[in-house]
Amino acid sequence: MELLVSIPGDPSDPVYRPATLKISGLALFYIEPPDPKYNFEFNGSLLKLSGDSATAGQAPVIDHLLSRLPAAVSAYRFFLHESNCFLYLAGRSATCAWDSELLC
Repeated sequence: MELLVSIPGDPSDPVYRPATLKISGLALFYIEPPDPKYNFEFNGSLLKLSGDSATAGQAPVIDHLLSRLPAAVSAYRFFLHESNCFLYLAGRSATCAWDSELLC
């Protein structure tokens, strides 16, 4: 995946950096349906993502899922720019490693 590393609201072009995310004790993996107006043909490149913590109040289905998670897990959501939808993940622990140099 490529994570957005530029500052929100920065007028320059967004900067993404390739990374690998590993989750231990996966408790939730949920992807919203993609926007039907978006292209369903991907070119095999890394997905461009931005993210924040998954919290109650973001979407009714997520509120229900978050309420059922064990207390020892953390939840995060990533916005999939190519599909205009969110990917939700929750687990006991996570590590993120940068894969290479900054890409523009």
